[in-house]
Amino acid sequence: MTDAEGADWWNESGDRLRAYIEHAPRKMWATDTVGRVRFFNREWRDYAGLAPMTDISNWKDIVHPDDQADLVRIRNEGFARGARYDMHVRLRRACDLMYRWHSVSVSPVPIDGRVVGWIGAAGDIHDERELQERQRLMAQEISHRVKNSLSLVAALLSMQARDAEDEASRKVLMDAYSRVQTIADVHAHLWRQSDSSITNIGAFLEELCLRLAETAPEHEISFAGGRIMVPTDRAIPLGLMLNELVTNALKYAYPHGKGGPIAVVLHDRTEGGPESGRVVLEVADRGVGLPEGFDIHARGQSLGMRLIANIARQLDATVTVASADPGARFSISIPRRPA
Repeated sequence: MTDAEGADWWNESGDRLRAYIEHAPRKMWATDTVGRVRFFNREWRDYAGLAPMTDISNWKDIVHPDDQADLVRIRNEGFARGARYDMHVRLRRACDLMYRWHSVSVSPVPIDGRVVGWIGAAGDIHDERELQERQRLMAQEISHRVKNSLSLVAALLSMQARDAEDEASRKVLMDAYSRVQTIADVHAHLWRQSDSSITNIGAFLEELCLRLAETAPEHEISFAGGRIMVPTDRAIPLGLMLNELVTNALKYAYPHGKGGPIAVVLHDRTEGGPESGRVVLEVADRGVGLPEGFDIHARGQSLGMRLIANIARQLDATVTVASADPGARFSISIPRRPA
């Protein structure tokens, strides 16, 4: 297609289309096939202080310098595909020279199977982005404060455990310390994220396994699992259940001070089948195995096993327990999102 043909589509588009774009309540523009602007509507001209012209070469004076490279890259990719492209970009307002965030969408104009030009629209989202950023910073600050408070409680429990006069009390306090510290670790993980509403559960559980491994150097605690994003309210219970399963294996799978492997695997069941839409956490050891007749739901189980059963019930999760040869394997299947 020649340059002349690319320019003609706008001139020949008809009075009705040009009038609609001119008076549209959003910033709109039309370009030829290589991105040269043929028209900016009134909303655009009023915002950017542009004269009524059909061509413009100083668009870089309007776009924030930090956004220009991304704009060109995304635009060129869209041109190459001949398909709509979208982006967020800061555009300068003429009245105060302030750069404000806009959501931009640009679509091709096809005629007889050919792209003859492009029409774009931009909507101001600056206030919404600022509100979201304030909410994000507030959530991070709250998470940071909660993490610090929980860490203080965990430290107090650890001190009490060291001062305990009998072994049974020391174990109870250390178990409580481990649970509180796990919740603190979740908040520490969230504090480092840009979005506190969702979390990469794979990264968090891997961090948790590393912390548990530091407390048991005679054991080999491994983790396998990729990036799986889940709502934050799934992260704390999954972390607590993992903590209970691993610490349970550390206590009972390898008696008499012997060390051994504990394998943690996280699966993302996104495909069809009975586990579709669920996250599956597996913890397996190669120790002495389960006691005869073991039932996680039976009365009289340890506090850790009762905690796992209660959390699973609240989250509509299923817990499967099986003996291995040697060892034991626990599998927890939890919906990625609440029902």
